[in-house]
Amino acid sequence: MLHAQAERDAAAGIGLANSELALNQAQLLSEKLLQQAGAIRRGFIDLAFARILARAPKPEEASLCCEFLLKSHKGVAGTTGFPSFRQHAGSKAAAPTPTLDAKRGRDLVLVLFNHNDFVSIR
Repeated sequence: MLHAQAERDAAAGIGLANSELALNQAQLLSEKLLQQAGAIRRGFIDLAFARILARAPKPEEASLCCEFLLKSHKGVAGTTGFPSFRQHAGSKAAAPTPTLDAKRGRDLVLVLFNHNDFVSIR
């Protein structure tokens, strides 16, 4: 009986952590952080940690977050580094400029929302 309740509680927690509310709030915060940090990965990471966890990232955390933001999205053929690229305005032949991908930024914010330092009271 206790095992079944624990499974229901875990499923409810996962549902809440990845709910539409959490996704929407992660998107809103990510957009604000992208405006402040621009395409600077480390700036985005530092701002996200400060806003969500009220502290700076540890070196290992910063490294893992950078790796996460650098991973290419599937479906973006032939790209490495940042997964999204944009053309310079007004020029069809301009070289692509790497940018911080908004979806990856949102996903990182969502991960930090689910961080044990954010969801636990000490």
